[in-house]
Amino acid sequence: MTADVLPLRDDLRSYAKEFAKLILDEVRNLLANETTKEFYSTEELAEALGKKPFTIRENWCNGGKIECEKDASGKWRIPGSEYRRLINGGELN
Repeated sequence: MTADVLPLRDDLRSYAKEFAKLILDEVRNLLANETTKEFYSTEELAEALGKKPFTIRENWCNGGKIECEKDASGKWRIPGSEYRRLINGGELN
């Protein structure tokens, strides 16, 4: 390797470290500011997972594949803990 390439590699390494630090700081900020709800709708879960609301309601809720309950108006609602479990890759029951 020539001598003029070494400073360039050091600059790239320094830039990569600084960029990684910025990404980690942003992730930490996002996690710290993450608001959680007590319950989520089937539409919210469907959007988060790239599914159809019908799939969530009929196959998952009616099929007993996820933890959920009906509200006073008869609509399914998913507890926040179940919502987070599913969007983080949790399996169906």
